[in-house]
Amino acid sequence: MKKVKKYKNSYKVFFIYKDNNEQLAEESIWADKEGDFYRVKNIPFFTNNIAYNDLISVEIDDVLYFDSLIEESGHSTVQLVFFDMEYFDHLTNTIICLLYTSDAADDLLCV
Repeated sequence: MKKVKKYKNSYKVFFIYKDNNEQLAEESIWADKEGDFYRVKNIPFFTNNIAYNDLISVEIDDVLYFDSLIEESGHSTVQLVFFDMEYFDHLTNTIICLLYTSDAADDLLCV
């Protein structure tokens, strides 16, 4: 039996989602309690439509389960799935270049 997990003001909140095989799966995410709600404090790997710092409500059933999105944070989560690792290095380098293209990135080579 699971039990509510807490560390300081952070709680594990469980999200139910469908995996690539359309099977129900579960992911836990840390969230800080804010009044009656919880603020997401890490980036979800698999859960859709939730991003860092979103405000959510939960249901309590021995553990905390995601109920609904109360307030969007303005952050986005981008999920990339690689079925062919041949393109992994090139794509990740391109993303890094897009994120860090500035005067401070003089020694960064983008190809």
